[in-house]
Amino acid sequence: RMFKHETGMNLNYYLNEVRMKKAMELLRDSDMLIKDVANAVGVEDPLYFNKVFKKFYHISPSDIRRKS
Repeated sequence: RMFKHETGMNLNYYLNEVRMKKAMELLRDSDMLIKDVANAVGVEDPLYFNKVFKKFYHISPSDIRRKS
């Protein structure tokens, strides 16, 4: 409750936001496989990673990779 009170967001949302920012950086600047990017940011399930990433950026990780 204190975290939400101080930041205006819950802890899970904040952690996912930090993870997805790092994931975006890795997808754009490296040749890592998407599953390896997911693991690098602390998400073990690639399907869950895709779902969360798409929620934040409205585009899939594979689409980001194709555009880079």
